[in-house]
Amino acid sequence: METLKSILCLGDSATFGYPFEKNPESTYPARLQKILERRGGGFRVVNEGINGLTTQTLTPLLPKLLAQHQPDVVILMIGGNDMMQMLYANLGKPRPKVALPVFLRVQRLVNQIKSYVNLSGKTPQLIVSGYYAIDFMMREIVEFNRLLLDLFNVDLVTLENFGSFLDIEKAAARKKMFYDLAHPNQLGYADIAKNMAKAIKLIS
Repeated sequence: METLKSILCLGDSATFGYPFEKNPESTYPARLQKILERRGGGFRVVNEGINGLTTQTLTPLLPKLLAQHQPDVVILMIGGNDMMQMLYANLGKPRPKVALPVFLRVQRLVNQIKSYVNLSGKTPQLIVSGYYAIDFMMREIVEFNRLLLDLFNVDLVTLENFGSFLDIEKAAARKKMFYDLAHPNQLGYADIAKNMAKAIKLIS
């Protein structure tokens, strides 16, 4: 019997698959599973996305999730809710600089993951994804993604998801990729899955 490598997808509603809760096959982890199966299989993709998740709420959950799933690969796409909460908390005030503090939170999560050893005696390979383009906090996301490129101890930092959602000519998010102001539609989730599959191929 083939032993499948476990890919653990961690993130917020964009990983969970909002607003397609009743159609889980629309989520990017489920679509990623299909792509990898067409490629020949060998992987089991686990979706542990949680609506509203932030870096701070993921921190205490992380040890349990790693122990439960014993991942060979971890995909981490998080930070959007952190930045959004900080911006909303300062409405009517000078716009705060939020990218750096959120990046530092992500860095702490990366350190947690890279210090974990699974039952096979290995540290999971780690893919950190930049956050996709969202109009109302584009400046913050651009800066956050730039900071991610400086992460150490990760196998890959991919900004593919940001580029896919960005209309470069208009310097704005591609509306055809979105269900609402912040969440991808089925086209958007399909594109994230395709980009994550590229990332998996690069580290395999």
